[in-house]
Amino acid sequence: MGKNQIELPENNRNIQVKLTAPTFAFPHQLVLEYKMEGVTNTWLPLDSDRTASFTNLPPGNLELAIRSK
Repeated sequence: MGKNQIELPENNRNIQVKLTAPTFAFPHQLVLEYKMEGVTNTWLPLDSDRTASFTNLPPGNLELAIRSK
């Protein structure tokens, strides 16, 4: 999979990311987890609207990892 990059302005340390995965059979059974390398060290389940929210992010390069179960 490719990596996409975004750059936040210096005065913005908050981000929300809406995630999905292409699945046509039983989409309600798809479980997605995420972690922000350097911010969260454990995998976290997405909430029901599949949104990951982060506040007060540290400056620098961060990587969002996503996996399905």
